Amino acid sequence: MVQGLRFRGSSSSVPIGSSSLLSPPPSRAKLAVTHRRSLAMTETAFTARQVAEDGTYPTTCWECSTCCGALATVRDGRVVDFAPNRYHPYSKGAFCIKGIRGAPGITYGPGRLLHPMRRAGARGEGKWARVSWDEALEEMAERLAQVRQKYGPEAIVGATSGAYFSRSLILALTLRSIGSPNWMINQDLCGGCRAVSARAMGASTSRAARTSKMRAAR
Repeated sequence: MVQGLRFRGSSSSVPIGSSSLLSPPPSRAKLAVTHRRSLAMTETAFTARQVAEDGTYPTTCWECSTCCGALATVRDGRVVDFAPNRYHPYSKGAFCIKGIRGAPGITYGPGRLLHPMRRAGARGEGKWARVSWDEALEEMAERLAQVRQKYGPEAIVGATSGAYFSRSLILALTLRSIGSPNWMINQDLCGGCRAVSARAMGASTSRAARTSKMRAAR
């Protein structure tokens, strides 16, 4: 388990959960934070399952590959609030609506998918049956081949989300191998939503001050 954050140019470390991480860092001190280390800390030290005490913990948002700095408030072993961390050296308080609403909802949502499912009834009935990964992949490959043969490769489109940018590269290579240029990553989806929000509402939802107002109005 990661024991603390080390400041560049210093031999001292700051324990995880320390209040000093929730306040401005010392001048001249720069946090040596990389995507890899941030993700590693999220997997180990900052998950609700491993935090025994209630409190607010610095972590990173996994809703996209940007991995913005976040503050997770834990009570009784569950994340009850997810807010931007304006002292994070990378995102500096930037946060979108997916982080505020999406992260807790996806984690504890009753409809969260944990394994492949196949529809077991008519569309809209909500009946599903669990299938193996081999079955799911085989059926998807067959259906994609049918769509390509009937409508052409450009009828197929794909999109990815989450913190792993490599998934987007794999998706792009897969779609290009069957002749489709139609693929997008989470930044495409988020950027489009942000542009529409700014045009329609006259404001963006990306900065900490604005998202804080949205959280207060929930």
